[in-house]
Amino acid sequence: MILQLKKQRTPLRARILSIRGNILADIGKNREAMKDFEEAITFDRSTEDLYVNYGYALLKVGNSSKAFKILSKAIKLNPNHGIAYSNRSIAQWKIGRQNEAIKDSTIAINLLPDGVEKASAFLNRGKILSELGMQEQASDDFAQAEKLFKNKTQ
Repeated sequence: MILQLKKQRTPLRARILSIRGNILADIGKNREAMKDFEEAITFDRSTEDLYVNYGYALLKVGNSSKAFKILSKAIKLNPNHGIAYSNRSIAQWKIGRQNEAIKDSTIAINLLPDGVEKASAFLNRGKILSELGMQEQASDDFAQAEKLFKNKTQ
């Protein structure tokens, strides 16, 4: 049975598009995923995870400026969304806003529980600090990321 998206109720349609977008992103079809997330947002403008997933897909295809805007919307909807801050830090870094990227990474680190996402935020901040020549602080962040990654895999 082929699912007819146009006949579904609006919240259900947004959810179906989001699921399909996540599947497409997981298999590397980020441009197709972006279309699904963008359409899902037209039906549901209040779910921050739609914006986070859309922003991440935009980052994967190199559209950092738009990713920054989309991830900022997610943060406006939920100021405690650590992954949104972590992803926005990458967008800010890519568009040359290193100080803001460090701030976003720091917020993400403070919001996220120990685990892979927090390790990634430390890793991202470490890369930015290293790029800015702050090797000692970068080294500390890399060590924290490694510790969190090891704890998760043991």
